[in-house]
Amino acid sequence: WWRPNPTEVLLIESWVLRSTSAAAPNSRLALSAALLWAALSLGRRVSLVLAIPIKSSAGDEWSFDSLTGDFIRIPPMRKPGWQPNAESSKWIYQSAEMIRLSPPSQVAKIMQLACQNNPMALHLGDLRLAGEAGNPELWIRRALNEISPRLQPSMLDQLLPQRVFELTRDAVLARLLASHPQTALSGAHSYAQWTLSTVTALLDRT
Repeated sequence: WWRPNPTEVLLIESWVLRSTSAAAPNSRLALSAALLWAALSLGRRVSLVLAIPIKSSAGDEWSFDSLTGDFIRIPPMRKPGWQPNAESSKWIYQSAEMIRLSPPSQVAKIMQLACQNNPMALHLGDLRLAGEAGNPELWIRRALNEISPRLQPSMLDQLLPQRVFELTRDAVLARLLASHPQTALSGAHSYAQWTLSTVTALLDRT
């Protein structure tokens, strides 16, 4: 009950695809759909999507690079107490420096246009549209209610880990890939390794 059911997932995805393709890029409908795409793809509830910073450097949490239209982050990992020294480092697989998720071209275009029109915006939640009242959180809440009255913005963070688990049957990977910097990760997340190409393919919804 606390996550969208399969029928609702299809309704959300269809609405996002239809709205990003047909609506004017600078419209409330298009921006709401682009932000919903981010929620579905990054495994974030709407409030956390709107807290994503707009910057070109990667950190522990996702950021939106308005120059490229990509979402970027440092690969999530459990922070161990032990750190390798120069001698032991050669026995450890080198971690990727960054994960880069490229949205569909129309989603990237909508997001980049909104950033261009809001040059002072620091986070996605700061984006506004000329002539439109309210803010992105209100617009998304209304959109979800139109899609299905049961849907709440807080439900959307459950979709990415569920999808990754269904594809891989790997609960550790599913939890790690959707993890927020404040997510508590178990010791099992310290040892398993996945290639960057595997991670990127699982994040890519196109």
